[in-house]
Amino acid sequence: MKIYKLRYETGAINLVEECAKITQSSEELVSKMLRQYEEIFQEIEHEGEIRLTALGEVNADGQKAACDKEDLIQSNSAEITACLPRNSRPDLQEAVGRAVSNVENFSMPVPDGKAAAAKRVVTIGMFDSVHRGHQEIINRLVYTANLHSMIATCYSFDKLPKLKQQGKVMSEQDKRQELARLGVEEYIEQEFNPDFANLSAAEFVEKILVAQLHTQYLFVGENFRFAQGQSAGVEELAALCRQHGIVLETVPLMRYNGEVISTTWIRKLLQAGEIQLANMLMGHNFKVAGHVKNGRGLARYFNFPTANTAWNEEQIKLPHGVYATRATVNNVAYNAISNFGVRPTVSNATDEPTVETSLLDVRMNLYNKDITIEFLNFQRVEKCYPSFLVLTAAIQEDVQQTRNYHDSLEQFYRYYDSKDTPFYHLPSKRFISGNLSLLLALPLTERNATCMTLLGNILTSCSAAYPTHQEYLKRLDELYGVEIGADTCALGNVEILQLDLQSIFRAPDGTSTFREGTDLLFDSIFHPLMDEEEPQLLNRRVFEQEKKNLLSDLEAKIDDRDSYALKKALEELYAGTDYAADPHGAIACLQALTLEELSAFWQDLLQRAQIMLFTGGNIGQKTLYGLKKHLDDFPSSTVRYHMTANVQPRPFRLQKLLQQTEYCSFVRSRYLLFFGNLPRYSSNDSLVLQLLLSLLVGDVQSLLFKKIREELGLVYGINYDLLNFMDCLVLILALNEDKVELAKVETMKIIQMLQAGELSDELFNNTKLLLRNEILNTTDSLFGLMSYYMNQQLRNLITDKTLLLDSLQAITKEQVIQVAREMTYRGFYHLIESRKNEEKQGNE
Repeated sequence: MKIYKLRYETGAINLVEECAKITQSSEELVSKMLRQYEEIFQEIEHEGEIRLTALGEVNADGQKAACDKEDLIQSNSAEITACLPRNSRPDLQEAVGRAVSNVENFSMPVPDGKAAAAKRVVTIGMFDSVHRGHQEIINRLVYTANLHSMIATCYSFDKLPKLKQQGKVMSEQDKRQELARLGVEEYIEQEFNPDFANLSAAEFVEKILVAQLHTQYLFVGENFRFAQGQSAGVEELAALCRQHGIVLETVPLMRYNGEVISTTWIRKLLQAGEIQLANMLMGHNFKVAGHVKNGRGLARYFNFPTANTAWNEEQIKLPHGVYATRATVNNVAYNAISNFGVRPTVSNATDEPTVETSLLDVRMNLYNKDITIEFLNFQRVEKCYPSFLVLTAAIQEDVQQTRNYHDSLEQFYRYYDSKDTPFYHLPSKRFISGNLSLLLALPLTERNATCMTLLGNILTSCSAAYPTHQEYLKRLDELYGVEIGADTCALGNVEILQLDLQSIFRAPDGTSTFREGTDLLFDSIFHPLMDEEEPQLLNRRVFEQEKKNLLSDLEAKIDDRDSYALKKALEELYAGTDYAADPHGAIACLQALTLEELSAFWQDLLQRAQIMLFTGGNIGQKTLYGLKKHLDDFPSSTVRYHMTANVQPRPFRLQKLLQQTEYCSFVRSRYLLFFGNLPRYSSNDSLVLQLLLSLLVGDVQSLLFKKIREELGLVYGINYDLLNFMDCLVLILALNEDKVELAKVETMKIIQMLQAGELSDELFNNTKLLLRNEILNTTDSLFGLMSYYMNQQLRNLITDKTLLLDSLQAITKEQVIQVAREMTYRGFYHLIESRKNEEKQGNE
């Protein structure tokens, strides 16, 4: 994410203010510039995933400054040296004059590869807390920007007096990292000075949104206000946007229990110690980061070593007390307990409050390490105890209660915060088994799909340690039935190879079956069976056998009516796009594939694929850390594919109209109807779409099932396939040929009826209850729970079930009707039984 600074007086981005002033003292100029650099250096060093352009920097040639510390020093040292007083360097005035001239005429720098007058999709706000409401706006922003090949831009402010008084929920660094994680390309920080604060609504739109940002699309919340004294709202903004050709989208406010989710509400909750609710509304945990400093060493006397960190002064302060926390050290998250306060039993009450954190069940020297502490639950208020003995007993009780809280928590979280190989874990003690899913992602192409499917079958059939399939199966049986499998699928234009493992945690004889099963899986990935004659290649015998098996599977799909009809229709509908390939591979590509090509692909996959690991269950710390080490075994790479919701999978809007009829040898026909212009795959409106589909084909009381099957008897089967990432809904009718036309007419009638607003309260409420129960039922199995969290995570949707159910309850009939109205018919695919044609050909 590029980060820029905008100053209204000149309208220039990346302004070096000090270069534009004639300074009498070289020491003053150099010290000012170095102070400015120091702030930039700190941000570059601590940003992690974000690569910054130099905040507020432009060199004397008017060019964009370099992106890292070393280049920044090198590229600007000449300018600093040049700006010495006249008695030291005669060209001082010329250098400063050149800087002034260039700054005044400086135009906005843009990311590499973009045009100078780059078009932007913009949202405006402080985004403190980056809560679920902000995330809905950002999701729509990033989706639209990537759909139209524009720049996703967050336009914010360097300071607001009100915010400074109240304190921030997130540090500036954490906020920027979260926005970058959501796919924002540019973060522009406006200097909030009197000149800017006095802009009228028209001036703001004309001078900032149009002249500086070249805004094409603008996203704001329903309660957005702007201009001098916040005198203008969305109505005035809409009129100005129409005048300047900007497409404005006002995003509905997100609510919980009827109350609008806002940073103000979240701030109040945090200050009251209601951490769990605040975290749920944000969609991520409140956290502070710091550097562990030496304390007084008193905790060692309690056999309870702690890491002491100062509180970040720019953030709001929580109530003093004991908290269940999660501490991230060296990119690994550990269950922890923290005390925030002044430690009245052992310290002076006037001391500055600090955070003392102890990792649970892990011994580690934390001194001089960077640590991030996520606050999960407020356990109790800070107390002053009469003696160390009483304090020790209280600490032991706190630790046990906090450990119990962690044990009861089923919260999906990022265990290993590696950029290239993120590792998510869902702790749960409700199940006797554990699940693991390893995802490897590459762009969807016919070759990638074929190679990944075949390679997945090979890697889960044998390994160097267990060279035959029989030996591999025997080893799985020895581990009390560990199940390992592979599958491929497509998320839009992204091909996914998913390797799954399911196992009990520990066998009756004490064997750690889950851990040993994961070792077997990763050993198969890194050390597959190689060929004896050509050891640089995969085993030829296994390759030929699995290739033959996959060919049989692909040919069998042709004989399945529903699979064949959908496959052929999608190939036609998405012809010429990145979405047309079958994620399981293509017969012609597989037939031509050689062992040498697949062996090279295996090495390439380890280097280039996006790696994501998901685990669930009561997995111990030792197993989790072992899996982290397995992830570290993937080769370090600068060309690794990267998935970010609304970026990859790439947004797509279905435009083509399909009208195709095909004859085949199947008994009974298939009629597929296609619809596009669906809610964005990462939008909360996708839940509205889910409710709409339940109304249409959810159960025996749904509109289509009840009418065209039960009442009219036109079909003997009706189903649907929702391809979220491809903007495609498919209704699949299984029927006799003589019923096709009438079935189509009746289906369209029902959809048009919904679009006209005809929907009974009884059916609407019953269907909402049905969908609620379906969501609740996902918790009945670990597999269902894991699938739900993985799906939500990949689309950046709500993962908290309480908030999701509240959002479902708040959906109105009008919202469902609106989604139905926006849904656009995109044609049909008609697969006709060809018995009559065959008879005719036989007579001839």
